[in-house]
Amino acid sequence: VFLKTGIKWKNSKPLFPGSNPYYWEFTVSPVVDLTPPQVESIIPLPAATVYPRNIIVQINFNEAIDPISASGLFKTEPKFLKTGELVQEFNNITIVNSTLIGPLTVNGEYKIANQYKTVEFISFDECGKNPCGAPIFCLPPSALLTVTAKSASVDQSNPPQASIFNLDGVVDMANNSLNGGGKMGEKLKTDYKKLVGSPEDNFWWEFSTSEKIKTTPPFLTEIQPSVNKPGVDDTAPLTMTFDGPMSAGSFNKIFLKTNKLYNVWYTPAGNNFKKNGLPVKEPTDEIAYTQAQLLHGAFWKIPAEPKTDDEKIASIYFPFVPSEVIDIYQNCFYKAVGPGCSLTDLKDPLRSCYNDAPSSSTSTCQTGEICPFNPAPKP
Repeated sequence: VFLKTGIKWKNSKPLFPGSNPYYWEFTVSPVVDLTPPQVESIIPLPAATVYPRNIIVQINFNEAIDPISASGLFKTEPKFLKTGELVQEFNNITIVNSTLIGPLTVNGEYKIANQYKTVEFISFDECGKNPCGAPIFCLPPSALLTVTAKSASVDQSNPPQASIFNLDGVVDMANNSLNGGGKMGEKLKTDYKKLVGSPEDNFWWEFSTSEKIKTTPPFLTEIQPSVNKPGVDDTAPLTMTFDGPMSAGSFNKIFLKTNKLYNVWYTPAGNNFKKNGLPVKEPTDEIAYTQAQLLHGAFWKIPAEPKTDDEKIASIYFPFVPSEVIDIYQNCFYKAVGPGCSLTDLKDPLRSCYNDAPSSSTSTCQTGEICPFNPAPKP
């Protein structure tokens, strides 16, 4: 695959400076993927209680989803057409307010993240600020909301493949239509040849909102590898466990620095867990907390016969979790509190804390700066 030098950013600047295109190779097998995707977990769950209205609606799938089929903007605008119709954009996933007379579809943006396995919805209705000053967006207050992930129209000559002429629902990366199974996936089909698409194969559920806004910030309960841990294996998992459900889309703000000239490749991911520590695998499972992960290449190690001064120096890696990381209620990771600390135990609530020790610095550190570590990490 070649991405040529003529590709430009929206501001007309070249995407790839210089004369070399970006390209890569891959190999396909003779195997055909005919397994449709399913919903693995959701936030919020249907419940007798109501949720604060600043909650993010999150749908987690059991495999990578085609981002074009599961992300986009939904908004209604009068266009003064002769028919008086309202024009809408992305419609493959919808949130409808059933409380009002005449259901109203909630306007907002559906964003895909987490290796294309998580879709999150945030409305356009700004309703406050989080502790970092970033806007918080809310769902309608005191409302009964119905979330529907639509199954795409199926090519009846080749199910569960979706029709290539009208991508009107969620499909996986192999173009298999969503096997939603109706309300909360209660009627999942094991015979994929019987998939017909929307509405029979949609996935949907209901939940209620209150007028309240939740403002409690998240904090870290565990990090791996631990601080200053020596001799870490070059393939060791790099994880950050939070005390509650998090926005997987915000994990792309997490970054990794090193003291070496060249860094390893890394990309963010997230996993949800139940109270008993087991992964969430069913739509009816309640998500108790989220673990962020940086998938990475092999950490650098001193070679058997180092040839340069740089090769003689041990590699140190510096994971950074900035305040732009948010929980499922859009509250930022601020104050930065790590394992061994709690917000209520801190004598100075304006400072971050790790291992029950308040931060000794009151200054801020911006992304891209060389922070005061020894040795200093590379930008």
